[in-house]
Amino acid sequence: MTLTNLAVLDQIRDSLTKTLESVQLQEEQLAQILIQTTGGPSVGLQHLLDRLGDRLADSQQRVQLALSRAEQVEQMLADTETQYRRTRDQLHRLTHVLAQGPQVISPHDELEDDSTANG
Repeated sequence: MTLTNLAVLDQIRDSLTKTLESVQLQEEQLAQILIQTTGGPSVGLQHLLDRLGDRLADSQQRVQLALSRAEQVEQMLADTETQYRRTRDQLHRLTHVLAQGPQVISPHDELEDDSTANG
């Protein structure tokens, strides 16, 4: 290894050492906060973890409920869109028929149309 590589490895080691020291300091600070707020680190930490677990479960239930409601709304929107298209198509056909004006269709005309259509 060259001196440059050794220097880089030393920098990495120093960085890791500082990071571990920082984590240890944060753990100590957390323990002190737990002692001050809950009376002790072990009981307080377990209580805190239990509360966090309960909150997580509650949040997951809310998310599932929101997803379920979102799916219901999407289905309602799809149904509404389908009904809107049907109504629009019917109105378009009706407008077309009304634009042609009144027409009298006799049963005889219908029979002729049927007979010519069949051959």
